[in-house]
Amino acid sequence: MLDERKMKILQAIIDSYIELAEPVGSRTLSKKYDLGISSATIRNEMSDLEELGFLNKPHASAGRIPSDKAYRLYVDTFMESSINLNDDILKSFKDQLTTDVNDYFEILNNASKLLSKMTNYTSITVSPVATDTKLKMLKLVRVDEYNIILIVVGNRGDVENYIFVSRNEITDENIDKTNSILNNMLVDKTVDEIRSVEILLDDYKENKDLMDFVIKSVKKFLNKHNDIEVFSSGIANIVDFVEYDDVDTVKNFFDFFEDKDNLIDVIFNEIFEDTISIRIGSENENESMKNYSVISAKYMVGDSTHGNISIIGPKRMDYANLIRTLMMFSINLSDLSKIL
Repeated sequence: MLDERKMKILQAIIDSYIELAEPVGSRTLSKKYDLGISSATIRNEMSDLEELGFLNKPHASAGRIPSDKAYRLYVDTFMESSINLNDDILKSFKDQLTTDVNDYFEILNNASKLLSKMTNYTSITVSPVATDTKLKMLKLVRVDEYNIILIVVGNRGDVENYIFVSRNEITDENIDKTNSILNNMLVDKTVDEIRSVEILLDDYKENKDLMDFVIKSVKKFLNKHNDIEVFSSGIANIVDFVEYDDVDTVKNFFDFFEDKDNLIDVIFNEIFEDTISIRIGSENENESMKNYSVISAKYMVGDSTHGNISIIGPKRMDYANLIRTLMMFSINLSDLSKIL
């Protein structure tokens, strides 16, 4: 654990970088924040924080920027105070969500648009998920040395086929072994249960590409047959942030959002234990999200069914305000589901 002085310096660096998006130096800190220590002392402390993995140095002459580790500490430590939500603000949110709507899906679409407009980030709202669809059977069938068909059968009789092209030759023995593992671990599982056992399959190193393909295909199957609706807004907001000022980064972001399955995977790549989930940079499983933070809020529809509303943006987010905002959406969407 960091001592009090290092914590104050780290918080000041994060606050400054969130505001200005510029590497932070010791002189900036000494002038802008009342830390009660000299620039030289601040420099020494910053060097220690860099060695501990909390700061990164973009290039030789620059100041420092927070690492993913620093943002995680910031979220977990600096924001422990309870979030108070004003009843009048909650009512105002509810009025905006229900303007000119006829059903709950229109409310979810409104929620995505309103969240993006309020925050200037990209937003995703995912409809409530009836997670009772399960896998009845999985079977890999080898067509030849390099081509395999995955047959997926659901408990309601739905059937889908997926084709895998291997870079390496796959034997009948490998197919039989993989079929056995998959059926033992995934059959009779819902999409949420599959996410919880997915980490166990990471230990299966043999034919890992095939295993990854199967997991992605199974999740795609269950998402499709659970009739998940996705509403997104503010995708073009990404161009407003200096972190993403090159054409390739923006293009990759746009391409990623064209695939509904990508969006579902971003939001549902873990089981929610709390109302709010925060994944920062490298904490995101999806490679395309490693340079972003994703803040998600769960809203309930009934006792066991839930949907999600999320923000995607740069790691230098104003986490406290965004969490408060998402909590208001979560409360209102949960309440509105009871009366519509």
